[in-house]
Amino acid sequence: MPDTTDLGGENADGPVNLVPLDQAPGLLLQMISRFAMGLSEPMVIEENGRPVAALISMEDLRRLREYDQQVLDADDSFYFELDQRLHLADTEQTVADLDAFAKSFGPRGDRKFP
Repeated sequence: MPDTTDLGGENADGPVNLVPLDQAPGLLLQMISRFAMGLSEPMVIEENGRPVAALISMEDLRRLREYDQQVLDADDSFYFELDQRLHLADTEQTVADLDAFAKSFGPRGDRKFP
């Protein structure tokens, strides 16, 4: 099994098995066996010192898909609500009289600011 390496960076969660591309086929069955035993440390395949792919456990894949779906649902509901509000809003252009608005606050609205 390759050495455990910390990829670092803002999206890294911690150490992973960093494997050169030419060694990955020989380690594939060993990694699958580790996942079957409940070990979920991913195997990251690198080429020329750069990570290019990852082998992760089914548990991690399910968790990532669930997270992605929650994020997409939240985005969809936000944009749906925004779209609904824009369509329901009065589309006529409104001109605001800022002096009248300020006076509506009473004596505080009459204050002059430098």
